[in-house]
Amino acid sequence: MRLASTIQYDVKVQFRSGFYYAYLIVCLIYIVALRQIPSNLKTTVTTVVIFLDPTILGFYFIGGLILLENKQKILDGLFITPLLLSEYIISKALSLTVLALLSSIAIVFFIIGFNFNILLFCATVILTSVLFVFIGLAVVSRVTKVNEYLILSPLPLIFFVLPLLDYFRVWTSGLFYLIPSHPVLKLLSASISNSNVSYINFLPLIIWLVLSYLWAYKWFKKYVVERTGG
Repeated sequence: MRLASTIQYDVKVQFRSGFYYAYLIVCLIYIVALRQIPSNLKTTVTTVVIFLDPTILGFYFIGGLILLENKQKILDGLFITPLLLSEYIISKALSLTVLALLSSIAIVFFIIGFNFNILLFCATVILTSVLFVFIGLAVVSRVTKVNEYLILSPLPLIFFVLPLLDYFRVWTSGLFYLIPSHPVLKLLSASISNSNVSYINFLPLIIWLVLSYLWAYKWFKKYVVERTGG
């Protein structure tokens, strides 16, 4: 019950902060642009757009939210309340994932129509979005200013987008299978094209999800909660 209330509160904050209005405009731009793409390239380009934007929007949005809460001194007394750190982290991840999922579905629907595997698509977007929120939360835990986050944040993103080289057949390497974005691209592509894919691709994604949560929890507790005297 407490987690559900926290998620609801976070969604309201994000709505009032203009996240949903901003992303409505972004989605409209993507939809207009993607509709100009030739039919034979729509699946490929839409897959990359969904991967690079709605699914990882949480990576940057979580940074902005944490820095804003830190500036407003919200975090100073937050963790002397009954709210658990785990509930705080999960709430942030799931609330931002709502926005990622809605925008992703809207983009694919207006480009592909109903002819896509919506269950596979939603599962992939949800897991990927939560993963990147956890990673973003870990990264923002080490900084106190927006410019510091903007400088530091591209470093993990460069690592996670490397499988795009394999996706576009620029460079193939077995090492890409160790990066979660490799199976994400496969799952997104299969869901959008409504083709078969091995569900074993979810395994590395789930493993990374667990590891990133532990990373976020440890760093946020050490560098944010303990630093603010929680």
